Amino acid sequence: GIKPVYRIKLVDGKTVDCTSNHPLLVKTKEGTEWKTIEKGLSIKDEIITLTEYDVFGDYSDIEEAKLLGYLLADGYIPNSSKQTPKFTSCTLEYIEEVKNIVFKKFSYNCNIRKRKESEAYDLYFTDGNHGTKNIVKEWLHENNLLGVKTKNEKFMKHISKYDKESFGYFLNRLWSGDGCVSLWERKDRVNSGLAVELGLTTSNKCLVDTLKTILYKLGINSNITIERRKSPSSDNVGTYYK
Repeated sequence: GIKPVYRIKLVDGKTVDCTSNHPLLVKTKEGTEWKTIEKGLSIKDEIITLTEYDVFGDYSDIEEAKLLGYLLADGYIPNSSKQTPKFTSCTLEYIEEVKNIVFKKFSYNCNIRKRKESEAYDLYFTDGNHGTKNIVKEWLHENNLLGVKTKNEKFMKHISKYDKESFGYFLNRLWSGDGCVSLWERKDRVNSGLAVELGLTTSNKCLVDTLKTILYKLGINSNITIERRKSPSSDNVGTYYK
């Protein structure tokens, strides 16, 4: 049948979708208690959630994980059959690694093109022969990645199947494009040293939701914040998640 589903948003940005009679474990003065929306769950209740569960998939492909991390960060993944997928970066080391991965997996010896009046490099995924099937594009299509970079639940399910090592490589390469590492000296604690914060900014809401869930497997709790920015060349406002 059809039931109304409610979305509960927690203070750390995580959301829980459930029906009105779904029990949630709530912290109380006496200990814990199971509550539902129907039976008294309120806005001030402290819901207990998992902070760590070391359960990963059994799918292992480190080279693929690296490639998909790079593509989700700085790849151009068109839906049109007339356009060629490519990877763009200002770091030649990243360009070279992607080129080597594509050659190993697909035997494509891609050409690196330096952009005019720019520090960026483009790497087009093609064998250079006009009219032949683009094997890389077919592989992206099989992984439900073509043309749906911002909303791609099927692809996120694919990432969730990775084993711990492959997911680590995926995360590392994704961070190389859209991530940052911030260090600052903590003044609220004596001799605490430098504080570290890892941040990732993207317009892909499905991606950040999936990453937040998988990071729990590593014992890492994260917060999702929303930023709205105007494009420098127009009045269009984009929504970004961090």
